Formats: sequence, C-alpha cells, structure tokens
Amino acid sequence: MTELENSTRPLLDELGISLGPDDPEASLKSVQEFAERMIDNLRNVVPEGTISGELKWSGDPMEDRKMLLGLLDPKHVAAAQESDRLNDSVTKSEDRPYQVAAGMADSSTKRNLAHTLRDSEHMKTFILNHDEIDLLQVDRAQLNLIKNVRPMHRLVELGLSERCFTVSSLYELPRVIRKLKVN
Repeated sequence: MTELENSTRPLLDELGISLGPDDPEASLKSVQEFAERMIDNLRNVVPEGTISGELKWSGDPMEDRKMLLGLLDPKHVAAAQESDRLNDSVTKSEDRPYQVAAGMADSSTKRNLAHTLRDSEHMKTFILNHDEIDLLQVDRAQLNLIKNVRPMHRLVELGLSERCFTVSSLYELPRVIRKLKVN
C-alpha cells in the first residue's frame, strides 16, 4: 500500500488532495473543483444528452456521489459499472493492475495488461449486446480464465460463457462456429 500511495501522491498533490486527515474540507473542495473541471471537459466531448443537470454540492460526499451519477445517462452508468465488474473479473487472480498503478510494472507487463483490458472492452460490448451478438471469439488465455471455477469470470456469472470460443487459425473457424451453433 505504501508503494501505491507513493505512486499516486504526485497526482493527488497536484490536485490539492491530501491522503491524511490534515484538512478534510480543503481536500473535499479540491475534489469538487476537479469534478467540476472533469464534467465541463466531458460535456465538450461526449454526445449531447449524455450529461444533463447541474452540479449542486451538498457537502456530504455520499450525497454528492449520487448527484454526480445522476448527471449521467443511466445506460452509460450501467455500461461503466459492467466494465468495472468485467475488468475486476479478468484481473482478480493477478497483480498486474497493482504493479502498473504502483509504478512497478515493466513495459511487457504494462503492454499485456493493456491487451487484457482491450479484450475486456470487446467482452463488455458482447455482454451489453448479447441479444444481437451470437458468439464471441476470445484468446486462449481468456478462455482459460472463463473455464476457471474460482474466481468466477463475469461471462460465467451472466451465463454467456458457452457462447465464447477460441481458435488457433482461421481454418478452424467454420468448424468451431458450426459446432457451437448446433449446441
């Protein structure tokens, strides 16, 4: 935890957020200002209607959290929550995210985690659109994670794991898809 705290301290210091209880009101104010900048920046880049309403701070972080989430389209909140659950599912049994966050990861570890998270985005699209998408091709490592009993993969929780497959060459693809479609 010390390594993680040390790696995040420069960003938090830049934002004026203290990790300690030195001045909680100043930290809360800094977090609010950061959130205001983020919301303003997001309004300029996301489709119109994605963020609606105004920021009205109550001073209670839990109420303010609800207010911030209330600014967003519920379908975008649901997609972000699904993305979090899925990312947690595909990285739960390893420490690569911690290594990257703590600044301890080498370039290979960073690249491999980036590939895993990219694949997670594809799986999220499949999850959110499973009524329109029949099958999902995943790499062998991901299929092994799906087949593990513990920790349970998000696709297993949702009953979508049987619609996932992997192939080592394009020549196998028609045979594997026919087999899956028959089942």
